[in-house]
Amino acid sequence: MQEHPPIVILFVAANPTSSIRKRAFKDFSDFVEEFKSIAENIRSPNYKDRLRLVVSEAVGYSDLISALYQHEPHILHISTQSGNDGSLMLESRSDNPQIIDKEQLLKLLTAKEFKKNLHLVFINAGDSQGLAHSIPPGICLAIGMDTTIPTGNARDAMRVFYQGLAYGKTVEDAFEVAGNSLLGEPPFMYLYPPRDKDPKGNRNLAFVPHLIWPPPPSLPPPSPPEPASPSRPLPQTITVLLVSASPDTQVRIRVDREFNRIIAAMRSSALRDRFNFIQLQAARFKDLRSALLQHKPQVLHISSHGEPDGSLKFEAGEDDDGIVHKPKLHRLLKALRKELCLIIFNACYSEEVTRDIPPMIDLAIGMSDAISDVDAVRFSSAFYEALGYGRTVENAIEFAMLDLDEEVPRLFPVEDKDPNNKRQLVLVAPPPPP
Repeated sequence: MQEHPPIVILFVAANPTSSIRKRAFKDFSDFVEEFKSIAENIRSPNYKDRLRLVVSEAVGYSDLISALYQHEPHILHISTQSGNDGSLMLESRSDNPQIIDKEQLLKLLTAKEFKKNLHLVFINAGDSQGLAHSIPPGICLAIGMDTTIPTGNARDAMRVFYQGLAYGKTVEDAFEVAGNSLLGEPPFMYLYPPRDKDPKGNRNLAFVPHLIWPPPPSLPPPSPPEPASPSRPLPQTITVLLVSASPDTQVRIRVDREFNRIIAAMRSSALRDRFNFIQLQAARFKDLRSALLQHKPQVLHISSHGEPDGSLKFEAGEDDDGIVHKPKLHRLLKALRKELCLIIFNACYSEEVTRDIPPMIDLAIGMSDAISDVDAVRFSSAFYEALGYGRTVENAIEFAMLDLDEEVPRLFPVEDKDPNNKRQLVLVAPPPPP
């Protein structure tokens, strides 16, 4: 019998403190326990362990992105509160909820890294009907709620719906059974697309015994690109040299916060023990040169101020002002190209210095415009987190840009000038399954 991977259901819940609190966490936890019991007692042994549940509570937007990237769910279930404009309320570090508008959420869910697995989004939140209506065709199916959601009824409907899926019913059949279980109640749960706008028959999707739905009438998808090989063999442990400079004559950039977030993100990743981070702060250019010789890193990360001509600003030395122009930096990198395979310039306008680095060094990342401190920190921490889960460099940069307002980071070489698929480089690969 052919082996099929389990269906992953990601449940995320948020209940921000300053919003009108509902019984979300208690009901949500009770429901998950009920569904675990259902999943563990499937009648047919062929369905045993076909569903894998992952639960995450008190979720903010960055937590949601990380969970999607880490678990690659087939079904995403969001339990929270919403606004009548289709926005969702997630957790934040402050007393105010983090408001995620409809466009931001749609951009996240339809990112190519997530939509390849994600087939159903269930939004358990009042006024989420309009948001759910907008999700297909980016994602096959979506369920949203009307404004009236009695807490007990919502919980019972979810239990019946997921029980139906666990017994092999199609999404449409499970949805109808859940609705019929609420006799005498007005409808408050809506499945999209509606039947008359579902030419591919996605409503007939079934998740067990394995994922089945009518294939779209199109050509087979292209084969994924072959994983890249670095220009030289990589060691078992990847050394990352984090270099920062924020001269007193410039606006201070929070490189300390950036590096702390990088280390924190990497600590939670699956392959954290395969990375060795070395920090060099308040660096002069000659300090960078010495550190590269001493540590021989595979990854060089420079956070500093940049200028539109591609120059970077380091700390001033005894006989220089700290400004390093593109030719000088390229000469240094060329001399040390045997160890380096990836360079990140987290500095404004650094695309100018970055685009000419490959093929001298396999890959380089720079910024096409000015980038704020907040976005610079978000980008760096998310990028390294993705690398820590064994993602390609291209996947990691796509993941890191999901939480940015503008797509400022650029990866070189660009796709149409990458004949050797260097963008598919994996710095550390997860061990093969037993």
